[in-house]
Amino acid sequence: TFAKEDIDLVLMDAVMPTVDGFKLTSMLRQRATSYVPVVFITGLKDSATRLRAIESGGDDLLTKPVDELELKVRLMAMLRIRRLTHALEVRTRRLAQLASIDNLTGLLNRRSLDEHLAEQVEEALSGGGTLCAMMLDIDHFKLVNDTHGHDVGDIVIAGLSQVLDEVVRPTDLAFRYGGEEFVVLCPDTSLERAEELAD
Repeated sequence: TFAKEDIDLVLMDAVMPTVDGFKLTSMLRQRATSYVPVVFITGLKDSATRLRAIESGGDDLLTKPVDELELKVRLMAMLRIRRLTHALEVRTRRLAQLASIDNLTGLLNRRSLDEHLAEQVEEALSGGGTLCAMMLDIDHFKLVNDTHGHDVGDIVIAGLSQVLDEVVRPTDLAFRYGGEEFVVLCPDTSLERAEELAD
């Protein structure tokens, strides 16, 4: 649940009846999908414990008995770091998403195609599966631009993209390749099935 729950802070003891706090902290760090501060509170006062707490993934350490004001100050600082880190993670994910989406169509872009194609090919080869790729374009699109202008051309491209996004299967990935050209990756799909999908 640690990886799935929205947890802001963990208070950890180094010595607990059934589990080692250092090992548990290492496990939590491995499972975490976001940064969560870990503060050790322990009766152990030696330097080796302090070092081990930080090496295992802890961010701070307080020794028992804990002064109430000191605990409050440390936790407030850790929660501030958590809020700032969370905001940065959200912004980073948003920027990564923007970098992979075509602005006009909302489909994945050519850069994203390059990444996904390499992954899908590797998956198909290592797992003994299949992968089909469809490429399509809009016939006589230059005539649309020449006759009606590029603004209308953009509307046509966006309209086709919306249709494409609605008709591909949940397992397929649709990309704008460039101009009026599109690519659909169809994992675990036979050539015969890909032909049916293309039709």
